Amino acid sequence: MVAEFETAQKGEEALNEDKIVQGTVLWLPPEEELPKKAVKRAHGKGAVRENIYDHPVVIISRPDYSVVHFHLITSFKGRLLHQIYGKANEFHTSCRSWHLPIAPTPPHPDAKSKNSKKRFPTLRLDRNEVLRRDSYVNLRNVYKINWSYLHQYPNRKCPKHNYCFESVSRIQLIDKSRRLTGYKPGSQYRETIRPSKPKTTLETQVESRVVQAEH
Repeated sequence: MVAEFETAQKGEEALNEDKIVQGTVLWLPPEEELPKKAVKRAHGKGAVRENIYDHPVVIISRPDYSVVHFHLITSFKGRLLHQIYGKANEFHTSCRSWHLPIAPTPPHPDAKSKNSKKRFPTLRLDRNEVLRRDSYVNLRNVYKINWSYLHQYPNRKCPKHNYCFESVSRIQLIDKSRRLTGYKPGSQYRETIRPSKPKTTLETQVESRVVQAEH
């Protein structure tokens, strides 16, 4: 198995417990550095895929203090989505549908009309931060792990920096995940001990569009 980044750091800094929330980007270590069966499926059936390790992940739920649910983030080893799944057949079209680009990655290859751009949005990190390579969130599988086994996303220039998707992208990500997999995050651990911030106008508009699309 080839690591996502050959120069990935090992994440010596302890994670900040307050930052373990929906939308946070962290690093899943190599399988040999984890306890046996540390990663399990949080939704659906099937074995845990062997190629998920040594990759960035995004938290989509923290249902209790110690456990987080996550999606994998992949850079396709420096290739773009249309270079991997560029055919018009059903299999490639389906594979493309499971991935959402993270800015400044080029837009989703199927986001060509106004409506399709809503179906395949480009996700953005807070403060216009960028990952080390053009990357995509893979929505196909939902896994779970004790968050203490995860590392900070490796960045030599900012080793203590926290990466998290901005609020609108979090809504889009979780909604797309629900539509494709049927997974619902449910109530969050931090919500029970910390009041939520007032929603911005844009967040309200996005949530409204999501609700309307459900009916």
